[in-house]
Amino acid sequence: MSVAATKLELPEPTPEELARLAQAGEVSAFEAVVSLYGPRLLRYVRQRVGNLHTAEDLVQDTFLKAFAALDAYDSSRSLTTWLFTIATRIAISHGRRRFEISMAAPDELGRAETNAPDERMRREEEHHGVWDHARSVLPESQFATIWLKYAEDMPVNQIAEIMDVSVSNVKVLLHRARKRLADCITIDDSRRGPKKPAEVKRSNTGSDEVNYVRRPEQSGRV
Repeated sequence: MSVAATKLELPEPTPEELARLAQAGEVSAFEAVVSLYGPRLLRYVRQRVGNLHTAEDLVQDTFLKAFAALDAYDSSRSLTTWLFTIATRIAISHGRRRFEISMAAPDELGRAETNAPDERMRREEEHHGVWDHARSVLPESQFATIWLKYAEDMPVNQIAEIMDVSVSNVKVLLHRARKRLADCITIDDSRRGPKKPAEVKRSNTGSDEVNYVRRPEQSGRV
């Protein structure tokens, strides 16, 4: 029997094991953590801030802060929860700074955004999609909660730890977010107007055929 045949395949290390290796000084272990969580954190933060380049910067800040605080990480905790907690706090801090800037100089901020064609294109593209719509109608806390629940498939207790709220509060946020989205869908449907009436006529074969008749346009409609 060859040496290759007898060689045992070692299981892939868990995220928490990678963190422990990184704590021991193995830089490659932390690089593996970045590769593992980078795409997930980028999707999460981008949906919160609405800008890819800003999200990339904030995710980089997340990993820098995580690396600096690596010694304080308790490997008995979920690494996913720990990283998403850091990313959430950084995103919230960014949102506060952006609000302060917009309140201090709204005209300058508006001109800067108007004169950026890439920014306009990005905004036009982000009008499409369920998550873009959710971000536009939900408060930040509700959007973050519903993203972690359905996009990241996290349990309620993990979301509570990331958001630094109680489990009951998470359930309330989820309920309000779902209700708000359902109300928006109902409003959109009502704006489309009534469906065209159906006209039933008897065919030569004796079966009923349903034809949808276009409702005539009313004169004077704006």
